[in-house]
Amino acid sequence: MGDEKPKGALATVAEHLSKPVYEDALQPVAKETGQALGAAGSFLRLAVRPFQSFALGLHLGFDWLDEALRGKFEGVPPEKIVEPPPNVAGPLMLAAGFTSAGQNELRNLYAQLLATAMHADKQDDAHPAFVEMLRQLTPREAVLLKLLAVGRTHAAILAGVNQHGKITTSGGLTLTAFPDQSELSAEQHTVGLGNLERLGLIETDFDVQLTDASRYELLKTGRAVRSWDASARHQGIEPAYSEGVLRVTPLGQKFIKACLDIEVGPMGGRESPGSVG
Repeated sequence: MGDEKPKGALATVAEHLSKPVYEDALQPVAKETGQALGAAGSFLRLAVRPFQSFALGLHLGFDWLDEALRGKFEGVPPEKIVEPPPNVAGPLMLAAGFTSAGQNELRNLYAQLLATAMHADKQDDAHPAFVEMLRQLTPREAVLLKLLAVGRTHAAILAGVNQHGKITTSGGLTLTAFPDQSELSAEQHTVGLGNLERLGLIETDFDVQLTDASRYELLKTGRAVRSWDASARHQGIEPAYSEGVLRVTPLGQKFIKACLDIEVGPMGGRESPGSVG
């Protein structure tokens, strides 16, 4: 025992988490990658193997990640489970360590990206840049991203005001139907969409609109637009709305596939030149 090299702390914790299924783990070590898992070994142990040398400070609170990986790899042949690229796994573990209990939607994105990086058939989908994008998302934006995955295009409204015949949308709200499907306020929805657009995951275009006008009528009867409408009228201002589209970009589609394991749905409707109403 005295001749054994000390293990990284995170690897030690991972081994402890899987102790019931690793009673014989100190006997001859399993071979490589998938075989290293045994029948039901610690996926987290495999994930951290490329960077155990700097895992010392990451040893607390990662049971959630190991549990998530177990679920995501259920039924996957062991030979398909491989070591993740260090330039994905290392930064990901560092960033995931700053999430907290209760941020389940955000934690799921980290877990799925790591699972993608550890799957032999999907590993190429796990771009290293996606870790930095995840680091810049809030839990609310993780929820919003999942809602956007239902289709590549969505009806969007830019809410503004009509002051003396001049329509101003600067400082207004960019809205889709999703505030009514989540706990997001209209303001949080707008900030979230703005951040997703800044990251290049979505784009908004108010020079075109969907040909199906009912999509916009549905938006205008939603909670978020009604709230904006009431607030503007309370101040003696006439509300105005610019109709447009929100698209999930090709980058956004790849990000969603890698971090949610979802293929973004088909186009949500035909587009035509837009207008302000």
